[in-house]
Amino acid sequence: AKQMVAKKGGYVGYEQIDLSAISQILVGITAGGRSGVVGGQIRVHLDSPGGELLAEEHHNGEEAGEVTLNLSHEVSGFHDLYIVFENDQARDIDPLFIINEFGFINARD
Repeated sequence: AKQMVAKKGGYVGYEQIDLSAISQILVGITAGGRSGVVGGQIRVHLDSPGGELLAEEHHNGEEAGEVTLNLSHEVSGFHDLYIVFENDQARDIDPLFIINEFGFINARD
């Protein structure tokens, strides 16, 4: 399985996602073990990495599992979506998380 190491200020972007039916975003975290992960905030921004904040959760980066980010309000139409990783206390070289998946949940039915 492919994994991604998320560092301070790093992000994953999705272009032109129809957000009309999306209420949650899942981020799968692989246990850090001896990798030196320090954890931090996972944030969802609209249209740019510094755009409107739609969701935010903290994770220590060491426990495996899914982080569920609940969007703060309904967004309609197609937008770019950015999942941004932050930790103000981390050094630039510190891994914050080891990510193994992203998912979108439609809970507005």
